[in-house]
Amino acid sequence: MAKIIAFTNQAGGVGKSTSVVNIAAFLSKKHKVLVVDADGQQTATMNLGINPYQLDYSLYHALVQPEKYPFKKVVVQTEYKVDLLPATEDLYMIELDLASAIGREARLKKLLKIASLSYDYILIDMPPSLGLMQINGLNAADEVVIVCQSQPKSANGLGMLLSSIERVREHLNAELEIKGVLITLYEKNTRVANKTIERITNHEAVKNKIFKTFIRKNVTLAEAGHRQEIETDKGIAILGEPILFFDEEGKSNGYQDYETLTKEFN
Repeated sequence: MAKIIAFTNQAGGVGKSTSVVNIAAFLSKKHKVLVVDADGQQTATMNLGINPYQLDYSLYHALVQPEKYPFKKVVVQTEYKVDLLPATEDLYMIELDLASAIGREARLKKLLKIASLSYDYILIDMPPSLGLMQINGLNAADEVVIVCQSQPKSANGLGMLLSSIERVREHLNAELEIKGVLITLYEKNTRVANKTIERITNHEAVKNKIFKTFIRKNVTLAEAGHRQEIETDKGIAILGEPILFFDEEGKSNGYQDYETLTKEFN
């Protein structure tokens, strides 16, 4: 069965979706990988080259109407050897639409129990909020990766996030483990980066769980995530691709960092 890993942070813009997509791509060189985009911002979906505005159904439909939209109907095969449970903007309504649903905090776990038979790794890109989808992701996962930008403010809410993880352990998923803290947008030997790491290590639960590989700030990563813009009547889809495919020569820091980091996942 697949190893299910949730990627989370209490704030947006820290490189969480970028990390999910790029780790998935490097893992897919040797493994069967599924990305679950559980964030209504749809960044992971678009970074895998899928236009969410052209989708008829998504993860939202599989969670709200699982009998009508089973996994096999919703999953998308991308051109990057990674399968995807895509997100659409409907996910912003999930808390309202499942408000009175029985077992609503376990909908994703139930869905992925079926999917896990077909994959080696399932990576969940979770929303930057402590709501229903966050709980679903932590409940479904075997491990959680906390993504922190190398800015002190990125670590400010870490205590609250760790408390949420502990509550999920106590009430829903006793087997959940913290796989590690991933430092992104790193600028070597700067005061702010060192301050961020210092704040993280102040938390007993993660002080020895920072990944050895830091993801350095890199223009090529940003370019890979903005390969194409498509204007639709619903909005602008900014489509990207994993750095593994964008930087075919593998010379950028982004390529090298995610390639090295992925080895820590095996």
